[in-house]
Amino acid sequence: NNILKHSKAKEANVCLKKENNNIIIKISDNGIGFDKSKIIEKDGLGINQIKARIKIMKGNFYLQTKKGSGTEIKVVLPVQEKMEEVSA
Repeated sequence: NNILKHSKAKEANVCLKKENNNIIIKISDNGIGFDKSKIIEKDGLGINQIKARIKIMKGNFYLQTKKGSGTEIKVVLPVQEKMEEVSA
């Protein structure tokens, strides 16, 4: 949604894969980028809210961008295997 709303990108890519017991999500665009030092906490699902949710899931969030350049976001989440229930 933010890519469509703010980036003025002509192209965006989303990649989802499982690697070394992690789910990796990469989102990139060739838009105008932004100054990440100006990210402020506010209501809604802004970057700070997304980072907080990823941290709760014991994951990592990476953001590369600068004004006049595209943006790349990478999220790494550990895969939590479901434990089987054993009847006694």
